[in-house]
Amino acid sequence: MPVDPAAVSVESGLADVVTLQRRRQARISAQDEESFFLDTLSEYQWARDAAGLAPTTLDGLIKPVVEVCEFYGTVPWQLTSREVDRYFAGPGSGVRSCGTRRAGRAVRRGRWR
Repeated sequence: MPVDPAAVSVESGLADVVTLQRRRQARISAQDEESFFLDTLSEYQWARDAAGLAPTTLDGLIKPVVEVCEFYGTVPWQLTSREVDRYFAGPGSGVRSCGTRRAGRAVRRGRWR
């Protein structure tokens, strides 16, 4: 049966999308989401490695994403901006006091009394 172009809804965006049926929310299990995330992360690592990125640089890009996801026990697209901000302001900040770090170096060099 041919589709009447006037009866089809068209959405604008990056590409024109024609919706022929009602929209349904995709349902996916938590395990499938995690598997998809890990597969995507692995592909990203492979692509960056193939592009010649240093292993330490690659680890620096991947590690924060994995840490915040492990902290909340979810995949990145389920996180809210508030959760990400809260994580990196607290347990994921990884920031030690600059003064403490400088003081430690100075003590090791014998320049601090």
